[in-house]
Amino acid sequence: MANSKLFDRVKMSVSGTPGTGTVTLGSAATGYRSFAGAGVVNTNVVSYLIEESSNWEFGTGTYTSSGTTLSRDTVTASSAGGTTKVSFTSAAYVYITALTADLVQLDSAGNATALGTPASATLTNATGLPISTGVSGLGANIATFLATPSSANLLAAMTTDTGSGNLVFSTSPTLVTPILGTPTSGTLTNCTGYTVGNLSGLGTNVATALGNATNAANGLVQLDAAGLLPAEDGSQLTNLPGSRVLLTTLTASNSASLAPATNLLTSTYNIYQLVFDRVLPATISAYLTMKAYAGGYVSSGYAGGCTRFISPSSLNTLISETAIELTAQYPVNTGNGLSGSCYIINPAGGYTTFDYGFVCTTTAGASGISRGMSTYNSATAVTGFQVVASSGNITSGTIKVYGIK
Repeated sequence: MANSKLFDRVKMSVSGTPGTGTVTLGSAATGYRSFAGAGVVNTNVVSYLIEESSNWEFGTGTYTSSGTTLSRDTVTASSAGGTTKVSFTSAAYVYITALTADLVQLDSAGNATALGTPASATLTNATGLPISTGVSGLGANIATFLATPSSANLLAAMTTDTGSGNLVFSTSPTLVTPILGTPTSGTLTNCTGYTVGNLSGLGTNVATALGNATNAANGLVQLDAAGLLPAEDGSQLTNLPGSRVLLTTLTASNSASLAPATNLLTSTYNIYQLVFDRVLPATISAYLTMKAYAGGYVSSGYAGGCTRFISPSSLNTLISETAIELTAQYPVNTGNGLSGSCYIINPAGGYTTFDYGFVCTTTAGASGISRGMSTYNSATAVTGFQVVASSGNITSGTIKVYGIK
């Protein structure tokens, strides 16, 4: 069979006088399609027929979409005799048509003749190919295994193997006295029967401690109710009163504000701690405020205030109802930022309390300390918060949010 493509109902006129050379395609004949209209794409090889009066030629050629030309690569036959190209004028027409070589030929019994070596084939519905004689390139004993797939025949077909017996699959196999050697990795969750005394690499008296009960003289520390050991940062103490769990870290990078998800604060924790670490406004004269989120960021209804101490002789108290003044309107000096903590108490129960204390350096170079308490005077639950500068963005710094049981 030929390697050319076939397309339905294609007939085009010829532009110019091709002679015996490449044909420049004109337009589709009435009732027919153009090459492109039928789906022919650039570099496709097609079977063609060219007719002009009693002159004709058929063969295979390559379609070029730029300039819309068809080369006459191989002439199968022509009215000029044999494979001689015919000299055509602009009165000729070009067809895409099937050639004899494009079709499977049948013998007198109706069977397909030999296909030769096709460029490709799909044998989805083909049957009757014998493994032992019809497939070449198989390794030793592979054909035997494919015909009779047994563990013994598979073992005979393998070139590298160890052991004997039946084939083993991954799910729940039963192994008979296996020697595992040194595995690269393994999960021993359900393994039993291994004694502490057989463990290697333990420090002095560790095996003794592991072998004793947790409350014995040489035993291990007492675990909590969930079977967890205390961690320095409190991350494993989620079931103990007073335990602290890190929920999220807010990192400023020239940010308009610092705010977690608006549903972060819930009844899961009675107290939330916000730890500020060198939170620095971009504007040197700016100060920091915080608003509660209760269905939206609230700009009214705060009661309480913040006292600031710049030196023993300088004291000022600021009371605001529009926001929580974290620094009592200190202008925070660039390079140092604001550090300290704010506790949000009972945010799910309404009338949420904010208890905070911070230290910073003012624009005048003096050390500034602010201490205050505020209440959001509403029964609505507070579920989030937002920290902003009085002007400009927040250049850098972090706020870690912890939940405390």
